[in-house]
Amino acid sequence: MIDDYYASSLNGYNGMRSFEKTTVGGVDAIVCSYGVGMNGVEMVGTQYYLFGKDFTDVITFTSVSGDYDDDFEDIAQSITVH
Repeated sequence: MIDDYYASSLNGYNGMRSFEKTTVGGVDAIVCSYGVGMNGVEMVGTQYYLFGKDFTDVITFTSVSGDYDDDFEDIAQSITVH
């Protein structure tokens, strides 16, 4: 479902790279990574979907060629959910 959404809403979408369940700040989450091109620059988008009791937060990171994926994971895991 998310892949279909990205394909219809992101210009230059190049496909889903990864999709997995995780936790962020003690709440259930999904992290997915996808390719996207813009003005000849290939990039990787990484989104974390955090599912709380009465909310869903989406955190988006973008990097050229996935260069900062490890940093994004560290940043996401530093988040505290209240």
